[in-house]
Amino acid sequence: EVIAITIDTVERMQGQERSVMIVSNAASDPGFISALEAFLFLPQRLNVAVSRAKVKTIILSSENYLSTPTSNPDIEEAMLHWKSLYDSSTVVTI
Repeated sequence: EVIAITIDTVERMQGQERSVMIVSNAASDPGFISALEAFLFLPQRLNVAVSRAKVKTIILSSENYLSTPTSNPDIEEAMLHWKSLYDSSTVVTI
């Protein structure tokens, strides 16, 4: 049996569904995260990332992704959604 794997951006997954979604938040450098925080923490990106999976969503991320400080209240609010997801998930530390 051949299993098709789709690799794409969160934005291009809009309107599609998959059995399992693996989301990689590859950013780990605090300076990089701070520079792109307005894009990285868009609530719409989180919504698409977790709502496209029929069965399971797996998120790969560094600890820095949610611990990089921000002075922007909108970003802080968006990060709270990610932190809430983290707090309600099974976390496996590698």
